[in-house]
Amino acid sequence: MTNRWIYILVIALLSCHEQGNKRGMEMIIEDPAELATVTDVVKVRDTQHNNDDISIKNEFKSIEYVRIDNKKIIGKIIDIAFTKDYMFLMLSHDGGIMKYDRKGNFIKVIARVGEGPEQVNPHHIFVDEYREKVYVMQFRRKHSIAVFSFEGKFLGNLEYPFDKIRVMLPLSDEVFFTFRESIIPLTDSLNYVSGMFDILGKKYYSRKSYVKQCDLENCRLGRVFFFSHKNSVLYKIGGINILYRAMRDTIVPAYYLDLKNPIRGEIYQLAYSSKEYTNSLDGNNLNYIFINREGFFETDSCLYLRYASDRGGTVLRYNKSRKQTNSYAPKITRVLGVKNDIDNGVPIWPLYHYAKENIYVQTLSGGEIQDLKDLNYFNEQAPAVYRDMNEDSNPLVIIYKCN
Repeated sequence: MTNRWIYILVIALLSCHEQGNKRGMEMIIEDPAELATVTDVVKVRDTQHNNDDISIKNEFKSIEYVRIDNKKIIGKIIDIAFTKDYMFLMLSHDGGIMKYDRKGNFIKVIARVGEGPEQVNPHHIFVDEYREKVYVMQFRRKHSIAVFSFEGKFLGNLEYPFDKIRVMLPLSDEVFFTFRESIIPLTDSLNYVSGMFDILGKKYYSRKSYVKQCDLENCRLGRVFFFSHKNSVLYKIGGINILYRAMRDTIVPAYYLDLKNPIRGEIYQLAYSSKEYTNSLDGNNLNYIFINREGFFETDSCLYLRYASDRGGTVLRYNKSRKQTNSYAPKITRVLGVKNDIDNGVPIWPLYHYAKENIYVQTLSGGEIQDLKDLNYFNEQAPAVYRDMNEDSNPLVIIYKCN
């Protein structure tokens, strides 16, 4: 049993791939005591490229399409947050944070991009619907979060004693989950990998035991994948094959992604970005079109993942009650998303879950929709909303309502 569960994942940092520097190898060890508690084992490698028949009709009862109006021309939606009445959109490039109603009508600019005292350089947002506040995490001000009212008034910056805030996600009205990506000697109480804090930075719970501390100078955790589902955050760090669940009071291992021995044979990557994925496969340009950002999402009944190897991409579904993994390779191999067998629309891959209504939200830019058209992805049964959209169109917001 021990040999089955314990192994060391050795992965080259992307920068070292480009430079050929072997000193950048990261060594991450998985705790056998934790693995023994995981009952949900997702057989990734065993089910790659199986072409099973996967249906998502039982997950969602209806789909709503929201066209973003053209009062302001915007590009790609990077992040989104919902309330009962509004949508807050974080836009690409210099678009800032904008407020819309739930029908897609523009209301106002909440925050503009810049280096001024009331401007932001955003990479993630969340909203406090009860207190009507918008929180903006930033690239260059990694110790602080900018706070705005729903009316766009700047309320100040929250300063934190810990560094490099990658993202903060609410777990309740008072507790937030956050993590950091770099590894340093874990002896200082302010240094952590992931944990829960109140909005002012008081620690509730944190984890530190991810890295074998043999060569901390060369150990780094890579990208963190995450998806909020109800009052928890499911996340995966770097090369570790455990998906952890952060809840208000604790963090527990939730799923184990069984790759067997990924060092031999095919290279497996959780798929999220065509640029980073291409670099991670030593420059093999597979030109994937990824629908939204993260490598997985979770519903009440299933966990969905998309993996890519040097043989191509695969979408996997793990059924929690049946303890069963199925997968299929999309018909158009460049598009990694769950086949939409509800209304024959775009591949399904949610960006956001709004727990109060139990809805999932996906966004696509006009350019992404045009890419799908160029690939002849849509058939004659596809929703009419796509017909007049092109690369110059404002993004489309798709809302999936659960059964």
